[in-house]
Amino acid sequence: KKLPLLGIWTEAKTAIDAGTTKSTASRFQLANSVLLSLLFLNNAEANKRVLLLILKKNQNQKMMHEMGENNDNTVGVNTGVAGSGSMASPNMTHTHNRPSPSPPTPNTPRSLPTLILFKAITIFTILLKIFLYPLRKLSYLAFPPKELDGYSIQTVSDLAASTFARYFTRTYLSPRLPPPSSSSSSENNIPPCPFVTKGYNSTLSSILESPPSTTPLLLIYLHSPLHRDVDDFCLKTLSDDRVLDYLNGENYVSCLATSVHSAEGSHLSDVLSVCSYPFVALLSVKARSSSSSSASNNNAVGSVMNNATVELLLRMEGEALTKLRPEQFVAYINTTVRRHKDALAEVEQRRLQREEEQRLREEQDREFQEALLADQRREEAKREEEERARAEQLRVEEEARQAEEKATLKIATARSLVRDEPPAKGATEPTARIRLTLPNGKRIDRRFYANDTVDVIRAFLVVRFHEQEIPIENFALSTNFPKKTYEDGSVTLKEAGLSPQAVIMIQDLDA
Repeated sequence: KKLPLLGIWTEAKTAIDAGTTKSTASRFQLANSVLLSLLFLNNAEANKRVLLLILKKNQNQKMMHEMGENNDNTVGVNTGVAGSGSMASPNMTHTHNRPSPSPPTPNTPRSLPTLILFKAITIFTILLKIFLYPLRKLSYLAFPPKELDGYSIQTVSDLAASTFARYFTRTYLSPRLPPPSSSSSSENNIPPCPFVTKGYNSTLSSILESPPSTTPLLLIYLHSPLHRDVDDFCLKTLSDDRVLDYLNGENYVSCLATSVHSAEGSHLSDVLSVCSYPFVALLSVKARSSSSSSASNNNAVGSVMNNATVELLLRMEGEALTKLRPEQFVAYINTTVRRHKDALAEVEQRRLQREEEQRLREEQDREFQEALLADQRREEAKREEEERARAEQLRVEEEARQAEEKATLKIATARSLVRDEPPAKGATEPTARIRLTLPNGKRIDRRFYANDTVDVIRAFLVVRFHEQEIPIENFALSTNFPKKTYEDGSVTLKEAGLSPQAVIMIQDLDA
């Protein structure tokens, strides 16, 4: 029973190795499918064990082939990258030996003793915190904080700065005075202390509140009372008249001094990474902007305030500082301050230039808006004028049309009133022979019926004037003998005394 199954698997394996399928992965997938079908077709335990061993072997070979293909791809990519950066000979060939991959090692779970050890350490840590909490409270009661402890409290920082300023005046400035020759006090002769009486945060706030064009630098002096060189530095350098005159007279420098035995001094020592004493640093304080980042500047030391950034400009400490003469010390500080002034002047110039450009842009925008408004007004006036001209033209055309319609109606009405001229003889009705004398002296003879009205004569004249294009619109009818004007048009010719004959004068009322 085993031989037929092994024969089938052998033939399938031979066909797969011959390269009938497209890829290595599909070859092993086909072989595994054949083995699985054989496994379920035969229930013999011996055949199952044989087929399971073969299946496991094929799976390991498949994994090794896939890892080998991945290594080939990786080697090919690395070769291409290397070839792009270097020049190689066209006859040179590269041979890559495929490493034999090792089967992956499964993640081994932690053992039970390891888990127990981890749990025990965690529980011990929690219990230790609970046990030490009362001891911490008792230590606060037994050893309460001193007056200069706590650098985050503004009143404590101000107290530490003012305390050191008094200490510096009493210890280093007062001994410089000669002994008093009289009983009068010599306190008025003590030179002023250059150090401010406010803490670090308060000093930063006052610097940020100053105008941008006169923003001072912050000079920090950290005093270590136990160091052997600080007393000599304070007496020979900081107490020198040239140094005092410069620090007291320079408006672009704000001096802050504190002892490292106070909380604020210890904090500043950590922030500034002080290595030795005495220590002097010159800092530039700027308002924090949304786009600025302290990580982009290597000299930025950070700020305890959220709205300020501090940049380290000058750093002097230790033996190198104590070897400086007072004039050299002032020269170093003055050089940095002068650069700071130049930077402020450049910033102020750029600000003024931006304001000038902004003003020019606003003025140009205003002039543009005014010109645009003037153009709009001209366009509006032109449009209104065109509308008025169009309306006037329409009115004139309408009046002409109405006048033409009125004239047409007048002519039509006049034609309807005028009858044909009666004959000279044989008329059935009495007639009247009328002579019409025009303003230019021309005469028109016409016979009318005696019962025609004066309006008939007017209608006859309207039609005659229209046909002969005589420019007479308004006219009056009158007679000389007797002198009479005929205004009532409803009177017949017989009643008006114009029958059987009469001479009527026509007067142009528009002349």
